Amino acid sequence: MVRTYQKAYASKKNLIARRQLVTESDKMEIIAKTAIFEISASSMHTNMDLEISHYTGAAKWIIPAAEGGDAEARFILGQLYERGEGLNQSYKKAAKWYKRAAEQGIAKAQFCLGQMYEYGVGVPQNNMKAVNWYRLAAEEGIAAAQYRMGELYEYGMYNRED
Repeated sequence: MVRTYQKAYASKKNLIARRQLVTESDKMEIIAKTAIFEISASSMHTNMDLEISHYTGAAKWIIPAAEGGDAEARFILGQLYERGEGLNQSYKKAAKWYKRAAEQGIAKAQFCLGQMYEYGVGVPQNNMKAVNWYRLAAEEGIAAAQYRMGELYEYGMYNRED
């Protein structure tokens, strides 16, 4: 009887510990997703400016989410580094996070990475890489990428073979 009680108590204690762990993980995810939403909203609407403290607080939660593989968090982290909002500005780090997001299929990141390659910001200038990233973004419906591809074709910076 005592052993059964001890097993049940240990099992309940483990369950409580697991719940606390999940709860903390859920809190972090909710905070990170909220931060991502706020920053995404502010980047889409120029009249919605967030104070720098919001970016700093958001970066605290976005970094672990990005490192954990969240594609949207990786894109947002690239934006924060590129703009120097809440983090020290670093084009090299911005390109790194844009690339990780772009490789996961985030079209906005593909477009941003295309711009970085086209102009040599944070990465060595490379028109072919720029065009490849623009093409992927354009295929996903990013109008600015479609427009940029048209310009590159028009000015002969990239020739399609097909």
